[in-house]
Amino acid sequence: MSNPHITLYIGTGMKNGYYTLRRCIQTDRRYTDNYVKNLSTDRDKAVAKALEYSNSVYKDHPQVTCMTDVDFELSPHGTAITHPADIERLRMIDAGVMPFGKHIGTAFTDLEDGYVLWWADREAELTVGDPKNIAIAVCHRCKDECVDRGLFLARELKVIAAEINRAKSRHVGTIGERNSYNVTITASNRYEGTYGSYYITAMIDSDYNLYVYRGSSNLGPKGIDISIRATIKEHTEYKGALQTRLLRPMRLG
Repeated sequence: MSNPHITLYIGTGMKNGYYTLRRCIQTDRRYTDNYVKNLSTDRDKAVAKALEYSNSVYKDHPQVTCMTDVDFELSPHGTAITHPADIERLRMIDAGVMPFGKHIGTAFTDLEDGYVLWWADREAELTVGDPKNIAIAVCHRCKDECVDRGLFLARELKVIAAEINRAKSRHVGTIGERNSYNVTITASNRYEGTYGSYYITAMIDSDYNLYVYRGSSNLGPKGIDISIRATIKEHTEYKGALQTRLLRPMRLG
């Protein structure tokens, strides 16, 4: 897989009321286009902030392009919020704290990464209008927090790294052989079938070779390292990754 090329460009938010910075990451297998941060309602300031971000975050990354052409105008932003309770919630957001929910009063900077990412990803589900505008404002604030913590970039690079590692996988052994393997469980799910429950377990070894087992044995939860002895059932391919499918695994030790 080729090294990812990153392109930064200026777009707008869902309501076309704010210039925003977006980031495209492209490899020979994958293309993503995601929000980075709010910039400004002023075009020149938006361009300046985009260049400042690019120069500070990606100064050591030659495969990054920052496009600053802005050939569109913004629309009047949003729907007016007049209810006193909602005005107070906006004041709380401006002060940097959650305005509702189980974390009400908690600073955005103190929220867990997963919770901040969950809110940052919700904007597409929401529509403009009271009280949805408050939720959208929380989305925007959490997006800024994600940028400050580098969560969006870390998530994208993690996905790219996983895809690069998937491409390294090779078929292992000979069909019918029974061998021992040291692996890490990357996914383990239980399902209900016609003849009872079964598990599908995905595993990876130190050389990034992928193994898959489907059967009644529960080999353990995601994330643990195990040693097993199993028979090679077949060699398959799934979404471009070579896999070795196993039969009758037995945990060792």
